[in-house]
Amino acid sequence: MTTTGHVGPTAAGSGANATESFRSNEQYRGASAVSPERVSAVVSAALAGVHQAIRDQDVTHPEFQAAKAWMIEVGEGGEWPPFLDVFVEHDEQGTPLVLAGQVRDVDGTPLAGAEVDLWQAESEGYYSVHLHLLVRAPGHRTITTQLYFAGGEWLDSDVAEATKPELVLDPQEQDDGTRAVTYDFALEPEETAAA
Repeated sequence: MTTTGHVGPTAAGSGANATESFRSNEQYRGASAVSPERVSAVVSAALAGVHQAIRDQDVTHPEFQAAKAWMIEVGEGGEWPPFLDVFVEHDEQGTPLVLAGQVRDVDGTPLAGAEVDLWQAESEGYYSVHLHLLVRAPGHRTITTQLYFAGGEWLDSDVAEATKPELVLDPQEQDDGTRAVTYDFALEPEETAAA
């Protein structure tokens, strides 16, 4: 993968601290104000959704075991608070980010049909306030990566040592109140990746 434009922490680094951070903040302490009956109702509804997904997807026992193993790994990695936060819409205001760029092959040719899936953390520090990306194009190796922000709290303490200067963004303030940055991706052809 090569990049252009401006060149933080990983899920492992911030995830290990996510549960501890959650337990020490106001959100966790505020949870005690919720009645046990209400917690039971919410958890029961969530489990009913899991049961429905198992039925709808006709999940086999090995598939269920694989999903269970994944959930255990999420829990052991301290990732449950940020994972569950994905399902809750926060009223938190942030600065809109405009991310521009291109997906090209290693020779610099733009790739038709390329797709970029992007998801971001919240500003409270879970997932070290970075962007998660999945970049793919037909006939090319898919990459999953993270882009970090200059000055981020976790840049120097990434336990997975995955933070590289070329993955650090420095968005610039724009006249319209947004912050903008350009970042390009270069994908290897599938045959090169398999060789």
